[in-house]
Amino acid sequence: SILLHRTGESDRRIAGEDEFREYISLLPILPAYRDTLVELAYRFYDKVGTVESYDYFLKRFKGAPQSPAALRKANRLRYLKAEEQNTLFAYRDFIENHPDAEDVPKAWQGVYLLSYQMAVKRGAMDDFKRYISEYPSSPLVDSAWQRIYGLDFRRVEMLDDIIEYETHLSNYPKTTYRNVAMRNIHRLAAEKAKRVNTPESYRYFRKKYPDAPQVKEIAAIEERVVWHSILV
Repeated sequence: SILLHRTGESDRRIAGEDEFREYISLLPILPAYRDTLVELAYRFYDKVGTVESYDYFLKRFKGAPQSPAALRKANRLRYLKAEEQNTLFAYRDFIENHPDAEDVPKAWQGVYLLSYQMAVKRGAMDDFKRYISEYPSSPLVDSAWQRIYGLDFRRVEMLDDIIEYETHLSNYPKTTYRNVAMRNIHRLAAEKAKRVNTPESYRYFRKKYPDAPQVKEIAAIEERVVWHSILV
């Protein structure tokens, strides 16, 4: 047909996007030629390959068969821009404005990583706790917990107190410092039993810490103290 021929010639000789848009807007979109026109338009805007070109196609040809592909490519370009900027604002803006885009999971990974790096830079326990609260699905949650365990345990080690060690274990039941904490508890409790130096203190130690490595030593001392009290 003449329209198809003219459309084809015009498509070949178009020099820029603005000219093509003007031409498209002037064409009478008749049912008989709409599919051909839409396909030609998509090819052109796909060749231009910008967010703006895809968005214009989506707006001008709503419901076209090529719309899903155009939307997917536009969102891909938006994600690549966010990735290039590599900021929390860029990633969050992409996620909020294009929640159904295929690259949203990748954008979340960017949010997780940048937020975690900020928490590490600040280095405070509250920053890591806030991170875990805000991003419970982040693959870096375990790393954040490890940071919390380490920060709290270093504080406890400086105090070197039984109650502090027990509080650490109570507050953080999954702490990776459990074995070290228990070893220090046993050491401190054994030293305390020896300072008190009564059958009751040794008996209390054995009852409360039956798995402690000092149990045999404490039992032997207890026996000597008991015999001494009898003989005296």
